[in-house]
Amino acid sequence: MKPKDFTIWGHGMTSSRMICAIFQQRIKIILAGVPCNGSLFRKGGSKTPERWLSLTGTMAQFAPEYSNYASFNEISANGIPVWLIERDHIIEFENYLKRCHLKGLYSEITVSNKFYCVISFFKYLYNTRIIPKNIGSIRGITAERYIHRDIPSDDQLSNFFNTIASYSDEPEFDMAFFGSLLHLGLRFCEAGRLIWDDINFQARIIKIRGKGKVGKPVPLHLPKKLYQYFEYLHKISSREGSVFKGTRPEKVFYKKMLDKYRLYAMISGWNFPGGLHLFRHTFITKLSLRKKVHPQLVKRLARHDRLETTSKYLHRQDQELNDAMHKIDSIWR
Repeated sequence: MKPKDFTIWGHGMTSSRMICAIFQQRIKIILAGVPCNGSLFRKGGSKTPERWLSLTGTMAQFAPEYSNYASFNEISANGIPVWLIERDHIIEFENYLKRCHLKGLYSEITVSNKFYCVISFFKYLYNTRIIPKNIGSIRGITAERYIHRDIPSDDQLSNFFNTIASYSDEPEFDMAFFGSLLHLGLRFCEAGRLIWDDINFQARIIKIRGKGKVGKPVPLHLPKKLYQYFEYLHKISSREGSVFKGTRPEKVFYKKMLDKYRLYAMISGWNFPGGLHLFRHTFITKLSLRKKVHPQLVKRLARHDRLETTSKYLHRQDQELNDAMHKIDSIWR
């Protein structure tokens, strides 16, 4: 396949501006690591891989001072050939994102994430020899990624699960779902991938298919409380196939569980910001407080590739930090 046969696929493109065309609302870009198929990029391609990254935005977000590129004037609005895109275009988009941050339109992390997606995409195209130049070899936009969170106490967590027991119309299901997020720190996608064959009740082992590692399940010990939740759910379920998600689309399932979380949190008197991922932050933070659980072990149990990522999930209260400072003198006694 010649490079000129590849175009960025999208729909509803109404401008010949390169940047607008690439990052217009609902353009879908292949994630790095997914096998590339020419039909996915060609104009009119209809195949859809399992994993896509959707970059959202609107034409209105792009500043009026963006000029039309003469090299794109005669190209159909249905697609811009990737081989015509140059490094300068990406740098201009980087500057645009920085201006959006200065204007308060995007947070620092949002700008960093958007630009990372862009350069990763073009690096992928270069590595797969779809484009001849590595125009994505640009340093990303740095951002402070640690955000302190207040973590629910043991009493608050107990109140949350008591609320489920009292108000849920399917308590066994909800106990097992939210329990898996808390007691093992499962990501939402990991909980959605669970099937009953992943759970060995006799050995009390559960296999987790992590983010980006669906084909490499990680075996973990099943905590006693979570074991009980799964056992109760198993008795009333079909005992086959998916544990939680079933045949529902992921977005539908996510919205349902997020709505449930918000309801139970409100009844429990919680005012913690964020959503389902709070349980993962809670799991990792509480795990790090255990004696003889060193950082490398926390990283492994959190199923992270880097300690830097794990550190973003560790949260301490001011009093804990003050207590730690007072212990410095005792180190040298």
